[in-house]
Amino acid sequence: MNFVNPNSGAFVWSRNASDIIVTGASIRSGTVQFTVLLNGTAVSSFGLTPSLSGQVILRFREILEAILPKGDDAQFLTAGSYRYSNTVAIQAVQGEESVSTSSMVCFRGGSDELRAAFPYTKHWLTWKPQVTDTWEWAREILSCIVPPSTAVTVRAKVYFAYHSPVTVTVKSFASQGSASIGMVDCSPTVIEGLANVSSDSMIAYDVFTGSVMAHRFLLRPVRLRGREFLFRNSLGVIDTVFATGDVGRETESAVTRVRINRTDQELSNEAEDLFKVQTGHIRDRRMMLQWQEFARSTERYVRLQGDVARRISVTQIDYEMTEHQLSGATVTYHYADTFTGRYFNDTELEDYDYTTAE
Repeated sequence: MNFVNPNSGAFVWSRNASDIIVTGASIRSGTVQFTVLLNGTAVSSFGLTPSLSGQVILRFREILEAILPKGDDAQFLTAGSYRYSNTVAIQAVQGEESVSTSSMVCFRGGSDELRAAFPYTKHWLTWKPQVTDTWEWAREILSCIVPPSTAVTVRAKVYFAYHSPVTVTVKSFASQGSASIGMVDCSPTVIEGLANVSSDSMIAYDVFTGSVMAHRFLLRPVRLRGREFLFRNSLGVIDTVFATGDVGRETESAVTRVRINRTDQELSNEAEDLFKVQTGHIRDRRMMLQWQEFARSTERYVRLQGDVARRISVTQIDYEMTEHQLSGATVTYHYADTFTGRYFNDTELEDYDYTTAE
């Protein structure tokens, strides 16, 4: 038996994975037993019967989607930088004969745009516009491919109102034998702390590596409205998007009633708080793609004051894009848990003075 594996290169995206074919199997010898190893540990085993021509086709994309970890929720809730990599190998056994694929570095996600010739090491793994507005309180995250046997240093060039630009090191990823994905926390507070120029105000900064093209963040005045969302994009990494329009809130009740002796009694009331957020103007295709990424994600959070992120369930996104015109969308969501966020905020009261009361 032999494996015919068209998945080559430094790594494999799960959504772009090609089928793996086993050839030379004997239909008379019964099923071929397969074992899938993730990072050296067996995570799945199954048997398949070869065709009359002695072939077995493995839907490698479906295998990867089933076994690759989706990521830890703590990554959304806690700021910081990290890197990760997953290796996958498949063993096949039929009777006394056994074969195995070589270990492949595999990542969850992928895109139709990421074809074999796509220069993935030159771009951050996000569809947001290359020049992005941000705010002092925002959490900004960028991720990149760290090629095998290559050390990558992420730097930021920081611009000020009057002071000369300063270049600082944000994160260094040491060389290792296989490709990996490195996530970098490049929030304004992080970059400003590294620049350490207290005598002037930061107005913009570029984040780049020796090979990845710069992503520019423009610092805008603090907004008192809008929402910041964190989500896992189609490339499998944490991303952010900002809704800068108005925020509305409504409550929907689902009451269970029973009528006894002509009298209604309420047995339960599953009230749910719904939030409606206007995205603000969607000015170009890249911004539209970023909101489409958010719409298709299954891991979404809203970031609240105090650096608290809460998982949300998006019930509806209404948007209609018109070429050559400013467009927008409305996002309706509710918290994934039932906690309403209410709490006591009472304070000590002064003695009442009716002479000054209005």
